[in-house]
Amino acid sequence: MKKIFTSFIFSLSVTVLLAQKNSSKFPGFLIATNNDTIKAQIIVSEHSNNIELSNLFREVTYIDSTGKQITVRPNECISSFQFSNKIQNYYFEKINLNDNLKKEPEYVFALRIIKGYISLYEYSANTEYVKIKPGLSPNVPTATNVSQRYFYYFLQKQNMPPSRVKRDFSFTSEFR
Repeated sequence: MKKIFTSFIFSLSVTVLLAQKNSSKFPGFLIATNNDTIKAQIIVSEHSNNIELSNLFREVTYIDSTGKQITVRPNECISSFQFSNKIQNYYFEKINLNDNLKKEPEYVFALRIIKGYISLYEYSANTEYVKIKPGLSPNVPTATNVSQRYFYYFLQKQNMPPSRVKRDFSFTSEFR
């Protein structure tokens, strides 16, 4: 009975892992830094049947016309890419996260939300940290890995570098 239960738990965990690693291919285009256009299938992770964009901020994986799967990062030869599903079009452009021009550039792909004289971009990053909490025994604490997602927004005036939108959040409010 114990072997059957263990094998059931193992197969359930493998199924859950595989379900979270699902990905779909969407028709799209990549623009190289020399302005060449590459028609491709963009590979996007799915999470609970919704498109998960978090991986696309750091790299994009696509299948070219020869069927070869290629992964590129923003500091390489791609300046932007776009793809669409049946509901929405997604446009990602390479931006520099550093506001200070003297610092080393940190390029990422950012989701373009508004394009115009002033454009708005969204960038998201996941972080993991260790949280220590008291365990069952008072002298033995337990550690847990906790992940958290942060969202950053950038505004860009035409022909200017993007600048991060500063936000302050407070859980208290004052009414006057």
